[in-house]
Amino acid sequence: MPGGYLSEPIDTGIWPPSAFWDWSVRTYAKPGVAEACLALQNRHGLDVNMLLFAVWAGNQGSILPESAIAEAIARVYRWHTGIVRPLRSLRHLLKADPHGVDPEQAAALRARISAIELDAEHIEQLAIADLLPAPDSNCAVSATQSNIAAYARVVALSWSEADRRHLATIVAAASRP
Repeated sequence: MPGGYLSEPIDTGIWPPSAFWDWSVRTYAKPGVAEACLALQNRHGLDVNMLLFAVWAGNQGSILPESAIAEAIARVYRWHTGIVRPLRSLRHLLKADPHGVDPEQAAALRARISAIELDAEHIEQLAIADLLPAPDSNCAVSATQSNIAAYARVVALSWSEADRRHLATIVAAASRP
């Protein structure tokens, strides 16, 4: 999803059902969400899947303790830094420059890398989805805000005014069917 190239779920037959993934794909496709996620990712180097996890949990009425967020980050850290980020970097390299080969061939390879990156994101989400605690809030908005604040504390982020606008875009889109 953070690659910004998916508008509906891919069903390859190998993925187990995942409410988190399905919700993420629908939410990411809503107006402004991809741009907001990418802006936050580019500004802070954050893992968009972790941010989406915090928002999804809040939408379910679940408040994530900082320990659950830290556990989710730890669970996928090696995967995210060793697989997802290098795939994203390679995709960006090919977007900027075909590196001396036929541009159409480079674009075709970039599209395949995009699909693989998406699969890697899917695997990351499957690895953390089971950390969703039971709902404990009647207010999805306050649970979501609590989760975003907890995520920021865990990864030592301070949101700027522009970041808050991006977060508001994501939260508003996520709360709409």
